[in-house]
Amino acid sequence: MEVIVCLLALVLSACEAQVFFQPEQVHLAYGAQPSYMVVTWVTLNHTNTPSYVEYGIDSLSWVVKNSGQKEFVDGGNETRSIFIHSITMTHLKPGERYMYHVGGPLGWSDIFYFRTMPTNTDFSARFALYGDMGNENAVALSSLQELAQRDFAYDMDTDNARYGDIFMNQIQPIAAYVPYMVCPGNHEAA
Repeated sequence: MEVIVCLLALVLSACEAQVFFQPEQVHLAYGAQPSYMVVTWVTLNHTNTPSYVEYGIDSLSWVVKNSGQKEFVDGGNETRSIFIHSITMTHLKPGERYMYHVGGPLGWSDIFYFRTMPTNTDFSARFALYGDMGNENAVALSSLQELAQRDFAYDMDTDNARYGDIFMNQIQPIAAYVPYMVCPGNHEAA
């Protein structure tokens, strides 16, 4: 009986000590220059290693390393932490399709693609504008996913910010491929 209790205690302590180094919530944004693209992601544990983005046109031939990650502590009663990684890719060629993935020695994301902004004036910009797309009733999400191939959530701090984690993972199939820019709305002032 003591052996079973010891094994159960060992299993339970191992479950509590799980670590999550796998990148998630990957998303792109335009940088300060047309030849810049910023990629941001989170890990649920501190990696104690540099963050990397490997990218290129035909292969993952270029590497950018960032030695830091920022800890975000939720204001909820658990004071739960996540770790935000952000790297800017620079000197990108206009109108080119790039492949990339993010992470490091403890885990890598899938490979994603993006196209840089053209610099000539002979193109039509396309964009989607929407507000208050929530986590539970994201009716517009499938339309946005379709648009991506040819007020984000509010209350993102609900359940010690797990609601926001779910939402950011839901939009990764769009945001990891198409840069998006957000602006504050009426919920951010609440």
